Amino acid sequence: MYRVPAPEADTQLLAVHEALDKLATQHPVKAEVVKLRYFIGLTIAETAEVLAISEPTAKNYWAWARVWLYQEIKASTAA
Repeated sequence: MYRVPAPEADTQLLAVHEALDKLATQHPVKAEVVKLRYFIGLTIAETAEVLAISEPTAKNYWAWARVWLYQEIKASTAA
């Protein structure tokens, strides 16, 4: 049986998509870290290797991007 997603879920999904697009425009490597970690499930070490950056840098980018996305999504859904 097919379920129609709740409007809130659509709004949240759109907010995540828009925030990730904005991040990719402003900070492309950090956006790639998010995509590799969150959507593909790579580890920090794997992500660093794919992007040819150090593991500490990948870890820093991952932490920074999570906070940035949280703030961006929170601001867009509060409006």
